[in-house]
Amino acid sequence: MTPAGQPRAPFAHYRITGRYYHANYMRGRHSVKTGVQLQWIRDDLIGHTRQNSRWSFASLADFLQGNASRVEIALRQLADPLRNYRHNFFAAFFQDDIRVGPRLTVNAGLRHEVATPLGEKFNKIPKQRSAQDATATRR
Repeated sequence: MTPAGQPRAPFAHYRITGRYYHANYMRGRHSVKTGVQLQWIRDDLIGHTRQNSRWSFASLADFLQGNASRVEIALRQLADPLRNYRHNFFAAFFQDDIRVGPRLTVNAGLRHEVATPLGEKFNKIPKQRSAQDATATRR
């Protein structure tokens, strides 16, 4: 809180650290290019606008109608507003430009990208589960 009692504005520190490696090789009719891209994404966020609460519903119908059977609300001063989100991105490519004639070049290539799921440094967000995970639902 500010001295006047107003909530502080949200704070965010977003940074991307990356490495990019590329190589080119030319021989005869071929021009081969290959490379790798690595990114580590960090998003540190303080949002004093959150207020923690827990809502329980007896059934899906009660949920859809907004009839909670139990509500627990934490005071804003007790809520933990800091989140340290983490996310990584990796990519690799291979490309071959083949000069077939003086006015025609054929390009063939492959690129593969992998992005990790969003996570939080101190596990303050729920884990995402796969739809094929049998433990995700109760029978």
